[in-house]
Amino acid sequence: MIGQRLAFRTHVGNGPRCPPASRSCWRSLPQSGTARVAQLSANPWGELDELLALAPLPNVYVTLCGAPVLCDRQYPFDDIWPNIHRLLAAFGIGRVMWASDVGRFQGRIGRGNKFEVAHAPYPGKHHYADALYSILHTTQLSASEKEEFLGGTARRLTGWSPCVAGAGQGLDVTTRSLREL
Repeated sequence: MIGQRLAFRTHVGNGPRCPPASRSCWRSLPQSGTARVAQLSANPWGELDELLALAPLPNVYVTLCGAPVLCDRQYPFDDIWPNIHRLLAAFGIGRVMWASDVGRFQGRIGRGNKFEVAHAPYPGKHHYADALYSILHTTQLSASEKEEFLGGTARRLTGWSPCVAGAGQGLDVTTRSLREL
């Protein structure tokens, strides 16, 4: 595996020992590849400062999964932007990427959780389209930032090329959505 990209995922909200353990791992492998960090906890932004402390490590990337679940308001989830701006200021748009993470929508925190009122209103309840459109239609990001956030960073990290319309590979949904929606 020498010289290969390393994908390492941790949930910052899963306990106080997780970020320091992750930091020591990343520092011991400074050029090995990428690390993915997703934050999920009962207080979704409660450990943001610990995540931001990882920003100086150049191989740490953040996937912002199911962003509306981190909100207390309904669509367009405008209460999320102060914290997203903090993430972007620390990591830069080229190290933060969107992930739909549909499996984490119900009940706000994590897979496998069973909620008695899963269909009742709760903070951040939304549909996939709400999550996507809250990014596509926001004025908080420029068009180029949206393209980077919604796919550019992930493509660059994985080495994937953008799809070309009409080439038998389908449409680049991110670019199409930004231009047509």
